[in-house]
Amino acid sequence: MDTLGKRIQTIRKSKKMTLVDVAANKMTKGMLSLIENDKAQPSIENLQHIAKMLDTEIGSLTSEFPPAKLREILDEIHAIQRANINNVEAASQLIIELIQPIEKKLPLCYETSQIILHYIKSFSRIARYEDGSDAAQYGASIFKEMSLYNEYLQALRANAINEVALANYDNAFTILNEAYELCRSDYYFINTDIKISIFYDYAASAFAIGSFDTAKVSITHLIDTCHTNKAYFFYSNSLRLAATASILFGKIDEVEHYRNLLDRFTQFDQSEETTLLSDLFYLLYYNIGNSNPEMVIVFGDKLLENKEVGNLKQFVYLELGKAYYQLEQFEHSYTAFNKYEHRPHEVLHPIDQAIYNESYSYFALVSDKLGHYEQAKYWATEAYENSKKIVQFFDQDFIENTYKKIAQQKIDRY
Repeated sequence: MDTLGKRIQTIRKSKKMTLVDVAANKMTKGMLSLIENDKAQPSIENLQHIAKMLDTEIGSLTSEFPPAKLREILDEIHAIQRANINNVEAASQLIIELIQPIEKKLPLCYETSQIILHYIKSFSRIARYEDGSDAAQYGASIFKEMSLYNEYLQALRANAINEVALANYDNAFTILNEAYELCRSDYYFINTDIKISIFYDYAASAFAIGSFDTAKVSITHLIDTCHTNKAYFFYSNSLRLAATASILFGKIDEVEHYRNLLDRFTQFDQSEETTLLSDLFYLLYYNIGNSNPEMVIVFGDKLLENKEVGNLKQFVYLELGKAYYQLEQFEHSYTAFNKYEHRPHEVLHPIDQAIYNESYSYFALVSDKLGHYEQAKYWATEAYENSKKIVQFFDQDFIENTYKKIAQQKIDRY
């Protein structure tokens, strides 16, 4: 067990000092020996003297985790991240293993806040959402106690992310509502990037529970904040979020409003990121909001040639599959759908999940049409079961009817 006496003794020996050297003329050698063996407690004056003779801070003697030790832990976390730069999951697991045994022992100070932030953000990266929620709640409590409100907001956000992953959308909205109100207050100084992230997540969570009007207000604050601070990536992403949600909620006027804003911004900021987000929106716009499958194919092919599309190509394949189905080019549709790499345990925002569910239903229909009955059953079931977990968007009837049709055909065949 690490005690005050043991810490004094360890530091003294590391500096190759004797009991006499440290005691000097302020205290007896015998008293210092009793202190090191935890048989006596030093007075404030003696503790100050010992710290001075050992050329260290009093905190290094009284705490199991003095500032220097905390900085060593932070350095170790950064070293783990550098060594696993291409393996976030491995880095996250190692950080959790490092911090979990000492989480509740760390003193309340700024260094601890940075350690705990790394810790709580690691859980969602390895899909330990319930543990992550507990860690985030603990982090939020100590950040609030230390009046570290930027860190407090990050802990709330991490907690909300875990709640979304657990499909607890109402909980996530409640958590983010507190964060949103704090960001709106003039009493606290909140970093702009944190404020923007909270506004974005709050709007997304409002959409997730079907509260379109609340989301619209948050989107307005988000867009204003992005515009004022020239946060262009979030600006274009915010417009795409609002326009996409408007499509799913059937708010045609809102769709056109946000689409026009996105078009104007894309003309102003012709960066690859903004162009990519605009193209992704139009892929959905022409497939759902304004049925024009030929244009979906144009934008889909353009996106697949874009090196920045990354994992979003999975979304592109699904939208192309839908477009080809609507054009009755069933072989092309089936080919596009089969390029999609399904991740059953992937966490999707309800808006994204709703879009994917509709695609899965189309995948089921084309599979059934081409005689792939088991595949048809799988995708119809996947769409139907997923759709029951989220707010009911306008495509719910289509998903239910597809499921019933595929299920009934299976009965008829047998």
